[in-house]
Amino acid sequence: MTKPAGDLRLNTIWAFAADGAQIVLTIASFFWLSRFLGKGEFGIYSAAIAICGLSALLGYMGAQQILMIDLSSGGSFDALWSRLVSTVALGGFVVTAVLVAIQPLILQELSRLEVAAIALSQVVFFGFSEFAIIAAQAQRRMVCAFASRVSSGSIRLAAVGLFTVFGSPQVSEWVWFALGAWSFAGLVALTWVRLFFGSWPRWRPPDVRTLRRGLPFVIGGGAATILSVVDQPMLLRLSNEGGADATGVYAVGYKLAAFSSLPIMALVRASDYDFYAAGNQSRQHAQRLAIRMTGMAAGYGVLAGAGLVAISGFADDVLGDDYADTTTVLRFLAPLAFIKALQIFPANALTGSGQQGARNRAVIVALAINVALNLVLIPTHTWRGAIVATLVAETLMAVLLWVFLTRSTRALSSS
Repeated sequence: MTKPAGDLRLNTIWAFAADGAQIVLTIASFFWLSRFLGKGEFGIYSAAIAICGLSALLGYMGAQQILMIDLSSGGSFDALWSRLVSTVALGGFVVTAVLVAIQPLILQELSRLEVAAIALSQVVFFGFSEFAIIAAQAQRRMVCAFASRVSSGSIRLAAVGLFTVFGSPQVSEWVWFALGAWSFAGLVALTWVRLFFGSWPRWRPPDVRTLRRGLPFVIGGGAATILSVVDQPMLLRLSNEGGADATGVYAVGYKLAAFSSLPIMALVRASDYDFYAAGNQSRQHAQRLAIRMTGMAAGYGVLAGAGLVAISGFADDVLGDDYADTTTVLRFLAPLAFIKALQIFPANALTGSGQQGARNRAVIVALAINVALNLVLIPTHTWRGAIVATLVAETLMAVLLWVFLTRSTRALSSS
C-alpha cells in the first residue's frame, strides 16, 4: 500500500503549477477551437459537453469521494484505484448508451454516432485523465497531477491544431478529433499513475454496497453539476433569439470566467485529503480548516474579478466579431471566482465530516432557484437571463453552505 505523502504547502505549489499549465494549454485550445468553429457550432458542442458532464456524475456513482474517504481511513490504494477506474469505464459506457438512445430528445443537432463520440471522449476517456488527478490528491502527490495536466492539455491542443488544418468548422468533424485526443490522453494519465504509485488498474467493478455508499455523492455532485451547466442546454432550447448563437456567446464567457477560478481549485485539490482527515477528528477541525482556506481564496477571488473586468474589452479582439457580446458576459460574471471561493471549502468541510446530506440540501435548493429563474428569464432575455440566474443561485448556495456548517458545528458543541 502506498501511503499519502507530502505537506500542504508543497502540494499546493504543485497543484498551482498543474493548474497554471492547464490554464495556458486550455485557454490556447479553447480560443483556437471556439474561433474556428464560430459561436453557433461552438454553442452546440458546449451544450453537448454540458449534458455529458451531468451524465458522467451519474455514471461514476461517487467513486472519487469513496476513494478519498477510504484512503483517509487506511484503505489500500491499489484496490481502491482499480475500483475507481472500473467504475468510470463501466458507468461511462452505460451513460454513453443511454445518451445515444435519447439523442432525439436532447441533441437533435447531432447524430447518434456523434453523440456517442462526444460521450465516450468526455465521460470515459476524459474521466481517466481527471481521475488520475483524484489519485494524486488522494496520495498527496500533486506532481503526478502536474504531469497528467500537462500531457492531457498538450494532446488536446495538438488535436485542435490538426483539426484546424485538416478539418472544416463543423462539430460533426471535431468530435472525431476530440475522441482520438481524449482516448490517448486517458491512457497516458493511467500510465502516469502507474509510474508514480506503481499501480495499474485491474478490473474491479463496484459492488452493491459501494453503489449505495456513492448514491449521496451522486445526488449532491449531480445537482452541483446541473447548477453549473444547465443554463447552456436550456439556452439552446428556450432562447427566442438564435439559441445556438446565444449558447455559444454565453458558453465562451462562462468558460473564461471559470478559468479565473482555477487557482482556487488548485488549493481545493491540494487540501481535499486534509478535509477528510480533519473531518475524521471533529467537525470543529473541519470548520476551522474551511475558514482558513476561504480566507486565502477569497482575496484572490476579488483580484480575479477585477482582472476579468479589465481584460473583458479584449475578448472580441481575440475571438473575433462573432463573439462581441462576450465582453458583456465576462463583466457580469466577474464576481464568480469570489463566490466560488466562498462555496467550496464549507462544502468540503461538510463532506469531510460526514454531512454530505447538508451539502446536498444547499446545492438542491440553489439548483431549484437556478432552473426556475432560467425558465422565466431565458425566453425573453437569452444569455442575460442565464447570467442573472447563475449569480443568484451561486450566491444563495454559498450562504446556505456556511449556515449549515455553522449550525451543525454549534449543535455538536452544545450536545
